[in-house]
Amino acid sequence: MNSFKHILVTVLISAVLSSCSGTFPDKKDCTPVGIFDELWNTVNERYVCFPNKDIDWYAAYDEYRGRITGETDDSQLFSTLCQMLGELKDGHVSLTDGHRTWSGHRPDSVGNVSHYVVFEYLGGAGCRMAGGLYYNKIKNGKIGLIRYDSFMDDISYDDLDEAFEFCKDCYGIIFDIRSNYGGMAENELKVIDYLPCKDAIYKTLVRHNDSHTDFIPSGTMYKPGIADRKKVWNKPFVVLIDNKSYSASSVFALSAMNCENVCIMGVKTAGGTSFPYKYELSNGWIFSLPSIKILSSDGMDYECGVPPDIEIELDWEQTKDNKDNIIDAACDYILVSR
Repeated sequence: MNSFKHILVTVLISAVLSSCSGTFPDKKDCTPVGIFDELWNTVNERYVCFPNKDIDWYAAYDEYRGRITGETDDSQLFSTLCQMLGELKDGHVSLTDGHRTWSGHRPDSVGNVSHYVVFEYLGGAGCRMAGGLYYNKIKNGKIGLIRYDSFMDDISYDDLDEAFEFCKDCYGIIFDIRSNYGGMAENELKVIDYLPCKDAIYKTLVRHNDSHTDFIPSGTMYKPGIADRKKVWNKPFVVLIDNKSYSASSVFALSAMNCENVCIMGVKTAGGTSFPYKYELSNGWIFSLPSIKILSSDGMDYECGVPPDIEIELDWEQTKDNKDNIIDAACDYILVSR
């Protein structure tokens, strides 16, 4: 049943995008001007993050269109399109011609959580692994700690069963996705399935017409739940986030807000909650663009970052002694909440 639900997510995304309103130019004009106009128009009619950006897309057209002539070669065209897309300052925007790939701004690596310190908590080389998950018990076995470096690392329900089963006697679980730049949406949904939630975890919107701020609901995309309800984790579940938790990590935090036993701790995520979709230009170049806006179950837009329930910054001085004050604070929270 869960496999069917995740297939349904993909089907719904495709159906939503194919039904969006908007007039698109026929894919016939492969001249530099034609390709420029095709890309600009697609962004203008499909991009869902304009309300979150301080950008005049029409002014961008005037600035960059003037650089394109009938004599513009592929290299110049690619560079100009990348510069224009760069105005969006969006890590989910990318362009490739099959040889070169450009992508928008993503959180940099400066100030990443110290993986070395986290794995010291997990027992170093003695920590357990299941798929992309690293996990162990800490605080004399009272608390489970699960580290997920990237939602690009596939996990299965068997992997999650293994980790949650190992922690079944703990007072609570800490789920660390700090410095997790995101990845596959279906991986974060699998984790959410194990958390108690009565309602749909988020809402989705798509563009309605040429207005950058006019949206229509695309329907609820996903409601969590595993077939065996005995596996649902009903004890405290603390999600650790930071300003490098991006894309699927932000969507995970947004989704977890709707779960009954979750506390989100750390600092605001890097955002990127909208869902990117790939488009093909008439010349065969591929670009990605956020085309589905994801809102929290209560209708809040967290494209620019999901805030924590408890804000706490990492004390880098303590990491020199292999201490992580955020993990310690999460442990205290669980011990008090049990």
